[in-house]
Amino acid sequence: GDISAPLIVPRDIEKFPGHPVFGFAYAPSIYSFGPPGHPNRSAYDVFELTKKADTAQAPYFFLAMGIQDRFTGFLARHRELAELFSTRGIKYEYHEMPGGHTYRFWDTQSVEAIRCMRRVLKF
Repeated sequence: GDISAPLIVPRDIEKFPGHPVFGFAYAPSIYSFGPPGHPNRSAYDVFELTKKADTAQAPYFFLAMGIQDRFTGFLARHRELAELFSTRGIKYEYHEMPGGHTYRFWDTQSVEAIRCMRRVLKF
């Protein structure tokens, strides 16, 4: 499941320096994923992994994103991933609803993710 995940990493690391929200994450992201062109950039990029995935073996995905999330880029990247799942035929559900990057949103969506797991896994 994915609830307000930072799908902009490692894809958009170069946009971090000087960014009012993500500036703090630049150095740790470079340390973790390497400089531009480093193999870890594509090895851990969820979009690249999805493009290469064996769709018959792919798990079911639960994605949730608040439409008032203050982290620029999160909503667009979630929509992009949902579109890629759809194009590839990967089973998923995608939710956009009021809310942002808050514990209230995560608490509510965690309950929904558990309901989804119970329904999909039939327990």
